[in-house]
Amino acid sequence: MTILLTGGRAAATLELARMLHAAGHRVVMAEHIGWHLSRFSRSISKHYKVRWPTRDLDGFADDLARIIEREGVELLIPTCEEVFHVARRRGRFACAVYCDTVETLARVHHKGHFIEAARGLGLAVPESVLCSDSESLQAAVARLGEVVLKPAWSRFGARTLVRPTTPLPVPTPTDPWVVQRLLPGRQLCTWGLCHQGRLVAFCAYETRFTLGIGASASFEMLEHPGLEAWMARFVEGLGFTGQLGLDFIEAADGTPQGIEANPRITSGFHLFAHDPGVLERYWNADLPRLKPVGGRPAMLGVSMLLARRKLKDPERLREWKAVWRRSREVVWSLRDPVPVLWRFVWLAGVVLRGKRAGRPPAEAIAVDMEWNGEP
Repeated sequence: MTILLTGGRAAATLELARMLHAAGHRVVMAEHIGWHLSRFSRSISKHYKVRWPTRDLDGFADDLARIIEREGVELLIPTCEEVFHVARRRGRFACAVYCDTVETLARVHHKGHFIEAARGLGLAVPESVLCSDSESLQAAVARLGEVVLKPAWSRFGARTLVRPTTPLPVPTPTDPWVVQRLLPGRQLCTWGLCHQGRLVAFCAYETRFTLGIGASASFEMLEHPGLEAWMARFVEGLGFTGQLGLDFIEAADGTPQGIEANPRITSGFHLFAHDPGVLERYWNADLPRLKPVGGRPAMLGVSMLLARRKLKDPERLREWKAVWRRSREVVWSLRDPVPVLWRFVWLAGVVLRGKRAGRPPAEAIAVDMEWNGEP
């Protein structure tokens, strides 16, 4: 097939492009920035720069529609937060589109609505309060004790506050915040592929090393039936289609509680790099569920090095070294060597963009494609 990917800045998208190319598919990439991570990958036959959906949604959709027609695209797979904008205009595209409706995506992406949906399905979640004004937020903090505060519309842990001190943030109806009881326990993640409520690919991993409180830097398959059952029930209850990552806290008794969701590709995809069988599950809803048995642990090398700088405990340093030795660097490929060097240009561009926008890199990385519930 000829497959159009969007979101070439993500390492997981680069890995997906490489796997599709190795399997004999023709990969076309559309991005809003010209210096994204996948820009010089040999796995991509054609690159297109498209308009920012946050500035010109119809122009963005027009650009994608022209690419689909010109290149004979049969399948569009949005991988990052542009998925929301693709979903808003999916009727414009003359090919299959692998994502759900924007209404369902919003229900999953919004941190308060995600908790409500999971609770309605009888799934374990921490006590959470959605607040749109200061009075309700202060009351929730006083009642719940130790809490985590996070914007209902956010990504990569941006603006998240753990055990916050005053002054507290000021929620508004257009920028609501979630007050969530802080749970002790392991932080776990899942990722999978879904078709109309069927979970057809699944993996789980523990968050061990991070930059701040954001995304994990290392990924090692974790066999966890409780997480798999939780995610399968959630996907079935929503009838969800698309890529989905979930974050959990596992209590001391082993019970996982869902804390938030990302309806897009996440780094869990790297655990499937050894198994091309995951690719067909992007378009075939009838296959049995696949798990990444036998693959090597993976890591984002630069993120791991930055995470190491925070480690002081000798036991944690030994753990870091062990993970480093047994993990593969996901950006490196002998057959596709340029991206591992080009990533420093990409990362420098993200930092520069953040300085120009007056926002930290974790927020600046998505400023051209983020969606915060705007009508």
